[in-house]
Amino acid sequence: MATPAKVREKLEAEVSARRSDAQQRASRRLYWQELLTSLWAPFTCFALALILYTVIVETSTPAYLWAQPTLKIFGCLMIGWFIGLWIARLLFTQFRQMRRLRHQARELEQDIEHKMNKSSQVTLWVDPATHQIVKYTFDNVWMDFLPAAWLVRVDDLRASMEMQQPFAGVWLPKNINIHGGATVALGPMEVTYHREFKNYRRADVSSKVTVPKKEQP
Repeated sequence: MATPAKVREKLEAEVSARRSDAQQRASRRLYWQELLTSLWAPFTCFALALILYTVIVETSTPAYLWAQPTLKIFGCLMIGWFIGLWIARLLFTQFRQMRRLRHQARELEQDIEHKMNKSSQVTLWVDPATHQIVKYTFDNVWMDFLPAAWLVRVDDLRASMEMQQPFAGVWLPKNINIHGGATVALGPMEVTYHREFKNYRRADVSSKVTVPKKEQP
């Protein structure tokens, strides 16, 4: 049986409240140290910068004149960051051992969390007359396998699609609903997407076959 999110948050808050100020400061320092020394950190930061660059250029195309050189410089800095982290892992034995121990602890934590995490539920509505699936719903889809969970954590994802029969014997989508919840550094956020499909038209196609006449010798 999965632990509800509210219960898990309450337990985490109680554990955090029992820590002393020094322990909380040490925990925050270790948390940020883990983030900044991860080999994924430069790639994640560059990916965010690339998304921001795309949004800026799509909004105002001439902005690429200054945004593109800035992105290149930022990319070079991220490469230098990555090389520096790699060299530190090769040269400093203590640094490498500490990361290995933290990695093993994180694997154990993820294994426990995976076993206690919410399971996904798929529901299908079937028309008994036509044996056609008329609606799909996906609830509490598990998304913890995604990378960069330290940056954004997907808490909840629900999706549904309803079918319709605009023409005899032809089933096509009627609407799609997607709702997602995630936790980032600024706090929880939710995203909802809805789309409807209508005014389907049947394509009428006509064809004509002609046989070319043979030319007389």
